Amino acid sequence: MRAARLVINIVLFLLVLVLCINNSQIVTINLYGMYTLNVPLILALAILATIGFIIGILFNIPRNIKAKSQISKLEKELAKYTQKTSITDKTN
Repeated sequence: MRAARLVINIVLFLLVLVLCINNSQIVTINLYGMYTLNVPLILALAILATIGFIIGILFNIPRNIKAKSQISKLEKELAKYTQKTSITDKTN
């Protein structure tokens, strides 16, 4: 299992390395016409991917909070029913 994970990690690293080497040309990014940046294409891609990742996490926070509160509610309900059934089992 560790060997398979190592092989997968090496292959992924090599794919990213080839991507970096092939996308090293300079691109110009215009920010609303006020600022211009000259950066390597791979850096621009990495920045945009990071921004997209952060936005995705931020949009999932409310859903995660709702799910955690529902889990808590269901755990309390389960504990209540478990307690009721254990009391009725003891009386029988």
